[in-house]
Amino acid sequence: MPTIDANGAKHDNLGRYAEQNQPAAGFELSPATERFATRDEAIERVVVASLGDHADDYDVDAIAAEVLGDYEDGYAQTVTTDEFWQIAAKHDTSNTGGESDAPC
Repeated sequence: MPTIDANGAKHDNLGRYAEQNQPAAGFELSPATERFATRDEAIERVVVASLGDHADDYDVDAIAAEVLGDYEDGYAQTVTTDEFWQIAAKHDTSNTGGESDAPC
């Protein structure tokens, strides 16, 4: 299991530097800073973690489709923080009775 040092950097169990986790909301997200083995892992660690307790208020799959690369990209995040939140706002379902108001 990775450990986090005093500066917030993540290290793997072998002591080598590992890439930073995708941060939760309120922290700067950088495109392609981390790659994931599966799309589901990327969704959990990038989209759901960023939305936090409000993830149920968003169409997570629609957001993921716009912010994550595909298999060839290692399911890496492909947008900046500002772009992420603009995309998330398009897929906010909290005021639409569970339906995304974003065009398909």
